[in-house]
Amino acid sequence: YDITPSVNTNDLYRFMTDMYELIERVIENLANTYQVKARFVAQIRYIRSDGSDDFFLAYFTSFASEYVFDFDSWFHAHLNRLLSHLETFASKGSNWTLDKIVNVELNMILFPNGDGSCSFTLPSKLKNMHSVINVKNSDDKCFLYAILSILYYEEAYKNNYRVTYLQEHLNMFNLNDIEFPMKIKDIPRFERLNDIKINVHIYENGLKGIRYNNSRFIGKQTVNLLLVMHNGKGHYCGIPKLSRGCCMNVQREFQPAFARLLM
Repeated sequence: YDITPSVNTNDLYRFMTDMYELIERVIENLANTYQVKARFVAQIRYIRSDGSDDFFLAYFTSFASEYVFDFDSWFHAHLNRLLSHLETFASKGSNWTLDKIVNVELNMILFPNGDGSCSFTLPSKLKNMHSVINVKNSDDKCFLYAILSILYYEEAYKNNYRVTYLQEHLNMFNLNDIEFPMKIKDIPRFERLNDIKINVHIYENGLKGIRYNNSRFIGKQTVNLLLVMHNGKGHYCGIPKLSRGCCMNVQREFQPAFARLLM
């Protein structure tokens, strides 16, 4: 998505802050359907300080594309990165002067906004490795049960991960304005309300890597989940080995299996 100044300007900060609401609308509209990773690429025209006709175009990239979980934080982090590039270039005393902002490109990568609901039979590769905890629920709260299977692992294990046991702990969560099934785009709100950091890995005909990791949020506990996608449906499972705060015997039990899954 190209953002081009309507009039010549050499003030990147002012131009971008003027475009703040436009960029926010573009990303929010897409976020209704997709998870959005984005970054800025600024095209800047420089001219010679000696008044000659020489010029060149420079391209500055913010950070690598990041998921936009909190637009304001994402926007200012990436804008500040661009501004630091301009300051670094200017400090070199290269006899080039910033003439104008040609345009700023909003690079975006879109991922389907998966959600998790009721249980289904896991793919045989996952099921046979015993690398994840699959709570067999019949409602749309598998996201919560997967988290509880980690936080209360010892008791859950003794109760064979029965959903009726885990349901007794649902009142520990603050679910104000949280809707289920849980969509990945709504996880940041859950994290803030409950002070639990969530990482979500995706499995769809094989492990696809991590899909959600809000690096700007640090919770009291960290829980890793696997969102298993099958025939357009999703189901959250717990990954004990990768979850901080899980007891060591649990980690030893699940480490070899999940390591094979990653291969």
